[in-house]
Amino acid sequence: MNIGIDIDDVIADFSKTYVPCAIYINSKKYKTSFNNKKLFPTKGMFFWSKEQSKTNDKYCVSTIFDYIKPKKDARLCIERLKKDGHKIILISARGKDGYSTRKQTINWLKINGICYDRLYTHISKKVDIAKKENLDLMIEDRIDIANQMEAEGIKTILFKSYFEDNENTKCKIFNSWIDIYEFINPNNVLKDLPIIIDTDVCNEVDDEFALAYLLKSNLNLKAITIAPNFFLTSDAIDIQKNCLKSYKKAVQICNLLDKNLKDKVFLGSTNFCTMGYNETSPAVEKIIEIARQNEKTLIIAIGAPTNISLAIRKAPEIKNKIKVLFLGGDFFTLDNNEYNYAQDYAATNHLLSAGLDLTVFPVQNITEKLAVSSSLLKETLEKNKCNEILISDFERTVKKINVLIKPLFDVCPIAYILNQSLFDVKEINYGILHTRLDFTKNNYKAKFVSDFKTNEILKSLIFSLNKRNKDEN
Repeated sequence: MNIGIDIDDVIADFSKTYVPCAIYINSKKYKTSFNNKKLFPTKGMFFWSKEQSKTNDKYCVSTIFDYIKPKKDARLCIERLKKDGHKIILISARGKDGYSTRKQTINWLKINGICYDRLYTHISKKVDIAKKENLDLMIEDRIDIANQMEAEGIKTILFKSYFEDNENTKCKIFNSWIDIYEFINPNNVLKDLPIIIDTDVCNEVDDEFALAYLLKSNLNLKAITIAPNFFLTSDAIDIQKNCLKSYKKAVQICNLLDKNLKDKVFLGSTNFCTMGYNETSPAVEKIIEIARQNEKTLIIAIGAPTNISLAIRKAPEIKNKIKVLFLGGDFFTLDNNEYNYAQDYAATNHLLSAGLDLTVFPVQNITEKLAVSSSLLKETLEKNKCNEILISDFERTVKKINVLIKPLFDVCPIAYILNQSLFDVKEINYGILHTRLDFTKNNYKAKFVSDFKTNEILKSLIFSLNKRNKDEN
């Protein structure tokens, strides 16, 4: 999301520092009592004239600026929002009165560790900036501005203020940053889980985008395991050769984004359970090892689930210690002759009948909606080594299969980890035939994604890919 945030009395605890200064001035200069304690000092707290309010306001702002502290948990929550993939735009009236400068605000943000993507100061009409930045959400403390945002269709959170009448609004009202963060990211326990991604990354370019998206999202990635594949955009039906190509591509992407991750790539199975393959591999052993070490491990399966099936067969006790996001099948069309599903029917059916904590991302009419073109990628992705390779590989793929647009199917589970609220999910009962599911039976149960917010997922993907990692060239 694009999130707009006001500074004073939302990020900065402005009034808490300003009011004591104003009380001190009033006691020394005027020696009068309060007029109305519920009003801000320059709005009627004291018996100040308009000119006195202007003079005292200038003195207070100039005096307190360097002593203002951030509101509790503001720095931490804004940092987490950025790590979650949200874009942070600060929109402030600071400087409009001529008592403070943009340079002072930038320095204050830096000293207090407040991260952001863009900063607007001296702003009189915040709604114009909100429209310009295409905000999905605004966090504001002034009720008149909050109501104006809502009237323009911009979802707004009102940060509760002592000096504002918070009752005359339809906005959500919070008085803590922790509450705001949890409202934006409700119950997202997936982000903190140790993660394994099982991928045939050389097969289709969407695997490359998914892996880069995952790496850029700063999640708790423990391993990249290489799944077998044997056709589509691969150069040969040599599964072992294709696995090695996938391994090299995964290492290449890791090297571009974070050199420390190249040692977390593990070669997997070189054939399919459907063909009688029943051997272990570094990938299978690593899946078992990580699952045993943790209370719950999240496995993203965006290739044939051979490695996962073999790991469960070898160590059945890990079934209750893993949560699997499986991308494959055309379940809502009752036609499961889809690539990930069909490559290894035995492994897929084992996955779907093992009694796992399972969420399925079907292909036809669901994840295929996430289609992009080369021109869109060139327009939206910033120039860096990783994005250049992704675009180049994408162009090579669409040329090879003679299409203008290509779905990035495999990024969907990553987006789901980051924000489940973007997805519609149904819990479905089913049985299993030899090569497909049977929805007339109810032996098993899993969650199936039935729809999602395409534009929001693309925004999240583009934003993450445009972030620069410290080791990125």
